[in-house]
Amino acid sequence: MANSSIEQGFILTRYSHDEHPVSTSSGCTITLWLSTPNGPAKLAIEGEQPTFFIAQQSFPDAQRVLRKLEGCYTSKNLALKTFNQEAVSVLYFATLRDCYDAQALLDKAGIDYYEADIRLHERFLMERFVYGSLEFTGHCLKKTPYREYQQVRIRPSQYRPEFKVLSLDIECSMDGELYCIGLYGHLNNGINGMVLMIGHEETSNGDIHWVTDEKALLLALASHIRQADPDIIIGWSVVNFDFRLLLQRAATLGIDLLLGRDNSPASWRNSRNDNQQGFVGIAGRVVIDGIDALKTATYSFPSFSLDNVAQELLGRGKLAEDLDNRHEEITHNFLHNKPALAAYNLEDCKLVWDIFQH
Repeated sequence: MANSSIEQGFILTRYSHDEHPVSTSSGCTITLWLSTPNGPAKLAIEGEQPTFFIAQQSFPDAQRVLRKLEGCYTSKNLALKTFNQEAVSVLYFATLRDCYDAQALLDKAGIDYYEADIRLHERFLMERFVYGSLEFTGHCLKKTPYREYQQVRIRPSQYRPEFKVLSLDIECSMDGELYCIGLYGHLNNGINGMVLMIGHEETSNGDIHWVTDEKALLLALASHIRQADPDIIIGWSVVNFDFRLLLQRAATLGIDLLLGRDNSPASWRNSRNDNQQGFVGIAGRVVIDGIDALKTATYSFPSFSLDNVAQELLGRGKLAEDLDNRHEEITHNFLHNKPALAAYNLEDCKLVWDIFQH
């Protein structure tokens, strides 16, 4: 890796995919989005093969089961062993689709296999001891609005990034109709806040950006996020409430929520074990929920409500006269006092920001 153009970065998002899923000869691509000293970068790593392992004594049976995938994989005996001291073979697949199809066939036949749960991009990083920070070289294809690289090589480093962060909070009706969206953080070349609000211009402090309806609200959100270009979006229940609802409303209105750094749509994936939980995917941006972050950092509170945590850590709370009936107050203010609703919305964003700073 002796190259004068070695650069540093920190991984934001990563995923692997088939370049041409309908073709068994196209191979897979690993995509890494980085925060770097020179702005966001997208690394495309080609030629990696999804794998899993199988006991050598089970391999003849597996070959018969995988007959319909003949030519889509190769195999090799290894010196590695299972915890039961069984010698294993490794299976290399041309595409992720072939790998998943093989797993389904082996599951149906009751044949055990190993390490199929390690995703291709995770294995690639683990084998190179890369956990967050890295150094990389590659051929730069484009430089605006982000840099994109192919023919990439990576290795671990100790780079510490400076992230651009936005705090996001939505307000809505009890039925899930959007009223407004607050943003606070790295906006307009400083630490600033604004509220995107459905309605028409009223007397306000200038922090409100008015839009005509829900569709315009979602399009304005995408526009402002692209302009601010954050690495990280934070919030309170921001994944399983805010983004879940934003994506549901976008789907209902028949639009894509184009929040990715490459202008790709945000996506939603339900948890396999809990339909009430899920994951939001945004190319090149990380979404961090404040509640989960505090629990991971071993904080403990009698209640993880935003008001309670803010009171305990910051000594202040939500801008609501009656927290027990705040949904009614939110709807009342949306209908009769939108500047008051904007102030409430923006303060929630600031509370989350200040909790993260704390």
